[in-house]
Order: sequence, then C-alpha cells, then structure tokens
Amino acid sequence: MNPVFGDWTAMTVFSATTTGVGLFVAFIAVMVAWRRPSYPGWRGWAAGLVALTLGFLVAGVRTLEFAWVAVVVGNGLIMLGAALFLQAFQRFGGEAPSRRDHTLTWGAWLAVTLLLYPLTVPWDVIELRFVLILGFLGVMTVRLASLLLRHMGLDPTLRGGYGLNLLVLLTVDLMSVPRVQALMTGTSTSGQTLTVENLMYYAGTVVLSIGGTAAFWLLHDDRRRRDLHRLNEDLRAQVRLDALTGLLNRRGFHELFREWSQGREEGTLLVLDVNHFKALNDGFGHAAGDAFLVELAGVIRSVLVEGDLGARLGGDEFAVLLVGEGRMERARRVREVTGSGAAQVLACSVSAGETEVEACESLDAALRRADAAMYEQKRAARGAELG
Repeated sequence: MNPVFGDWTAMTVFSATTTGVGLFVAFIAVMVAWRRPSYPGWRGWAAGLVALTLGFLVAGVRTLEFAWVAVVVGNGLIMLGAALFLQAFQRFGGEAPSRRDHTLTWGAWLAVTLLLYPLTVPWDVIELRFVLILGFLGVMTVRLASLLLRHMGLDPTLRGGYGLNLLVLLTVDLMSVPRVQALMTGTSTSGQTLTVENLMYYAGTVVLSIGGTAAFWLLHDDRRRRDLHRLNEDLRAQVRLDALTGLLNRRGFHELFREWSQGREEGTLLVLDVNHFKALNDGFGHAAGDAFLVELAGVIRSVLVEGDLGARLGGDEFAVLLVGEGRMERARRVREVTGSGAAQVLACSVSAGETEVEACESLDAALRRADAAMYEQKRAARGAELG
C-alpha cells in the first residue's frame, strides 16, 4: 500500500524525483557536449542519455488508457538511446560505423518501433512485442559490451574507464530485469505503484544518468590525460633530437649520458668529424652536405644496440657512446662503416677519436680526450696526404 502525501503517493514522489534528476543530468550532459570541445562520440552519447531517460519516464508511466504510448514511444526512445550509445562508443574508440552498419541499425530501430503500434492497439500481442524489443536491446547491449571489453584489452591506459562504463551498463540492465519479468508474466502494476520492480526501474534511471555520465566523462578525462602525456613525451623527445638526422642533439646526448653515468658501467666514447666537409658543401651545395650527414647518421645507427647513444653534436661532428658487452667490436665497426677504418663505405672519409669512459665521469672530460684523439688522427691523415 502506498503512503499518501496529499494527492501524491510515495511512489509518485520517488518516480518524479528520479526522473527529474535524470533529465537534469541529461540536460547538463547535452550542454557540455555542445559547448565544450570533446572527443568524437560525446554528443551522440549525450543525445542517447536524453533518449534513454525520456524513454524510461514514458515507459514507466503506464496506464490502461495510454498503454500504447508507453509501449511505442517509451520503448522506441529506449531503443534509440541504446543505438546512440553504441555508435557514440564506436566513434570514441575510432571505429566509426560503416554505412552498412548505420543502415542496419537504424533500419532495425525504425522497423521495430513502427511494428509496436499494431502489436499494441489492434492486436495486443505482448509476446511478439517482447521478442522485438528485447531482441533489439539485446543485440545493442552485446555489441556495446563486446566493444568495451575489446578496448579494455587494446588500450590498457583506458582500461579503468572502459571497465567503469561496462559496470554501469550491466548494472542498469540488471536493475531493469524485475520489471521486464513482471511485464512478461502479466504481474506488472502501474508505474506509480510502490513495488520492488518499480523502485529498481526508476533507480536505474539515476544510475544511468549520474553513473553513466560520470563514467563516460572519466573515460574522456583518462584519454585526455593519456594524450597529454604522449604529447609531452613527444615534445621531450623532439627537444632531444637533431631535426636533420634523427639522432640525439647535443642537449639530448648530455642528458642521457648523465643518466647513464649514474650507474657503474664503463663505456666507449667515439667522436667523429667529416673530413673536408666544407669542400663538399662548397663544391656540391648544402643539400649534398645535408644528404651526406643523413647517410652518415644512418650507418652509425645501424651499428648501435639497445643502450648505446648516437648524437650529432653540431655541424659535421658526431658522438657515439657504446656500452655493455661487445662494445669494442662495435667501436671497430663504427670506424669501418664511417670510413675511418680499413673499409670506406661513405663517399667522404670520417676521422674518429676514441676513449674509454669510467662511471660517473663528466662528459666534457671524456669529449676532450676523444677530441684530442680525433684531431691527432686528422693530422696523421693530412700528413699522409702531403707525403
């Protein structure tokens, strides 16, 4: 029995409150979606929330005189919201529905909605109505749940957000089960009667509106923070890289050398300088000089392994830090492929100076020794040319 407050019953107050909350949250979601920049899918999701909230309201206020309104309009809006939710998550995840998928989804929604009227007014075929409604909603729910599960596996950084949305989806579905069972068995009562199934049904609108909005917003926020982190990492990497060769620049080499030197590992440092680079630029143009530097960076990179560092310190001067096992062999290989060893792979020769680097040693000190060795090699090469 319903407690009565004037002309209002407790169930009327409860349903009006939950519906008001749902509509208010849906309105806020729509305003945010249309007035603030967001990822694809946010506007469709907000429109779906409005449709679902209104659908729950219309379907819940079920009377004998206007049963067809609750059946046709209410369920039509609920199915519309479910379809909009699915396509919103598809767009958010970068899986925009194809034209075929779009046609099938909206064609099925229109066909089921139109069929509900003759199955309610001229013929009251409740079994067929349930098959059509639950069939459409079941397909949308399974597709949405599988999409959320798939993206939880594809993008671990957004796993929590997708999981929370999945939890809200399943919770709302479970809260609707008692009312669906009551309707199927013919034991349902008016939406304004205080029963467990009606309480759970209207409470589901609150879970959907508040919980769903919070879950989808958190998913957006997680993605925004992830994208910002990736952007910062990209910018940090760009600051450390030489724009022409893609190797580290002087700043990046100094920073990563400092990080490496905190350990106890020893390394081999090579400084390389192109012989007669000015003549190359003067004779063939700066484009040819740049092309040679890019080629030189490529052959240096081909020798490096994980943990090694390669950098263009400026102009035609390069540096390589080799660490770990086999570094002496790789140092020999660097000399070989750059033309400063027994074989000359490049069009121009390269002078190289080599020195061993101890743990915690400053880069400047190591560079001075390597530079001295490199210039000694240059003087020896020029002497050989003159001789």
